Amino acid sequence: MGVAAIGVPGAVALGAVGAWIACRRAGLPLGPVAGAAAPAVMFGLGLGGLGNWWMQQFYGQPSAWWWAVRISPTHRVPGYENYSTFQPAFAYQSLWDVAVAFGVIWAARRLALTGERTFMLCAAAYAVGGFWVEAGRIGPLPQVLGIRYGAAGDVVVFALAVAGLYLTRPRRTPPARTYAKAHQRTLVDDSSGDVMLM
Repeated sequence: MGVAAIGVPGAVALGAVGAWIACRRAGLPLGPVAGAAAPAVMFGLGLGGLGNWWMQQFYGQPSAWWWAVRISPTHRVPGYENYSTFQPAFAYQSLWDVAVAFGVIWAARRLALTGERTFMLCAAAYAVGGFWVEAGRIGPLPQVLGIRYGAAGDVVVFALAVAGLYLTRPRRTPPARTYAKAHQRTLVDDSSGDVMLM
């Protein structure tokens, strides 16, 4: 359970290390590769999250809404055996991931973000949604310092991503200094043959 709770941040982190090694061997900068991969990662997470429906896990509070999902009695959290339909937390996470992917694509083009900043923006947005969804889950999930593993991982990812965005922010170049042109002096030849300075 604990490994599953922190699996996504860990998988992305290890994948980033693998991409860095591959880029170094190929002589390519990591930034553009990370920026291009960020939306694809989010689309993949959005699609993979739907697997929780078949696994009957990652759901929230009991619900009678029309989009609530039915959980079989064998997969219901202790204390909720008398309820049959629950909030589909996994679907909320998947929808959020897809929205983040499209949002990052738009932001990268609209704001001309570098690859590094695109990836960090994606990570920060993912963490916000992950923390929100994690807060709505039910069940005896593992905790650290009173915080669920998944939520704690999202907090760490968000903090690192925001710090990275701050450190890689565009630097404002000071305005170029302008110097007043010196008064031009011209030579004028007067009628007497003398040269005068004007």
